Amino acid sequence: MANTAKTTQYYELSFLASPDFNEEQATDFLQKIAKKIGKIEKTEGPKKIELAYPVKKKNEAFLMTLEFETDKEKVPTLKADIEKMPEIIRLLLISKKPVKEAPARTKEKLKPDEAETTKETPTAVRPAKKTKAQSKAKLDELEQDLEKILCISNEDEPKAKSE
Repeated sequence: MANTAKTTQYYELSFLASPDFNEEQATDFLQKIAKKIGKIEKTEGPKKIELAYPVKKKNEAFLMTLEFETDKEKVPTLKADIEKMPEIIRLLLISKKPVKEAPARTKEKLKPDEAETTKETPTAVRPAKKTKAQSKAKLDELEQDLEKILCISNEDEPKAKSE
């Protein structure tokens, strides 16, 4: 008995398309590729960008990204078909883990009773800022300590005879 269960995987296809398109043609091209793929989760682009270095003698391109789910067996043929398209300058196809959407956060207004309890709960306590006078006093103490140490070490050394 052969295992007939299809294994699906999430993928992200990012590609650079010819800068010779206008915005409308680039959008149509993106839809054309999306039809070949099947179940699309997310699309981004087309966004015209300037390339950091020339790719196939082009300095600009349309950047487009598709996130989709498909069978693992279809991926090699799909990638080969897209690579053969003359409009594609460069492409990257990666497999991804499915992304679980986090629930949207909403800002709820606190009731007066809840607001009071949140004020009472302690948070991380920051040390009080030192004033300039306190910092200067600390520096004066350090200077006195240094003078004591230096005087003691100077007394240990033999004094140079003055001639």
